[in-house]
Amino acid sequence: MKTGFALLSFALLAPLASFSSACLTSYVKPPDGQPAGNGSAAPQVGSIPEMDEKDMAAIAVLLGCTKSMEGFFCRALVAFPGGEKPTGHPQEVSFAGASALIPAPGSPDDGKPVAYEASYFVLSDASARYGTLLPTTAEERASTRELFLAVTKGEPLPSDNSSVQYAKTIKGAFPASPTERSLAWNGKTKGYVRMTKMGLVAIEVADGLIAVGVFPTK
Repeated sequence: MKTGFALLSFALLAPLASFSSACLTSYVKPPDGQPAGNGSAAPQVGSIPEMDEKDMAAIAVLLGCTKSMEGFFCRALVAFPGGEKPTGHPQEVSFAGASALIPAPGSPDDGKPVAYEASYFVLSDASARYGTLLPTTAEERASTRELFLAVTKGEPLPSDNSSVQYAKTIKGAFPASPTERSLAWNGKTKGYVRMTKMGLVAIEVADGLIAVGVFPTK
């Protein structure tokens, strides 16, 4: 199984002007018994402004969220403003989850449907890493589908699922810093994660896409 996001060409993404153009790191699952690589160089952490309401509203429009039509990831966007920055993780902890990948306006994939993928998130009090699980075999595709459906249906994650097990072994988070309400990072990608009633909700902007992910913590 591979990890990472499908990379798209980034164009100006208004009104998300506070988000920087970036490219997500990825790496291939190593052979058994060998340590996982950390992808490309870690991003630098600087002064990161908090996610604002205009950003959230723009993402909700791209997801097709309305008052009368709120799917799983729309509910995640609703939960995000009420969330808090995650704490209590002095060491890296990895989570399995699900993501919606939204093509950015103006990118070559603008107008294409939102893609949905099983995902992982690596977190500590001072670091974060977000990516998706890319199956390469029929068995892995069945496994990632089972994971995705469990998350989006609000069911317990199957402990014997190979994708869940693999996601929880991924390490190598990059530096992140707390804002008032989030843990945030700004380098090769820019993103935010908060603890909500749905679990961890992460929002990340990469090269031509916006990712919204939910990672159950129980």
